[in-house]
Amino acid sequence: MSAPAPVVELVERFHKERDYLRSVSTKEILVRRAYIDPLFSSLGWDLGYHEQRLIYREVVEEDSLRVEGAMKAPDYGFYLGNQLKFFVEAKSLR
Repeated sequence: MSAPAPVVELVERFHKERDYLRSVSTKEILVRRAYIDPLFSSLGWDLGYHEQRLIYREVVEEDSLRVEGAMKAPDYGFYLGNQLKFFVEAKSLR
């Protein structure tokens, strides 16, 4: 099974831009908007919040998570229905 064409194109673009992204002060938000959001959108996740009822969102940005008594905010929480499937934490390339 091969990856969808938009994912292949995204990976190719990342490889072409990787050295530049490492050499500048790339902010995390740039990595999120340029690579992570398009990746998960290409895989069918709704990052656009097309569902009007917030309880049914598939992707929650800056989600909440309790770890050892402290609240954490991973960059993304991915849900199917109301059930959490996984978190994604974005980082800059530095």
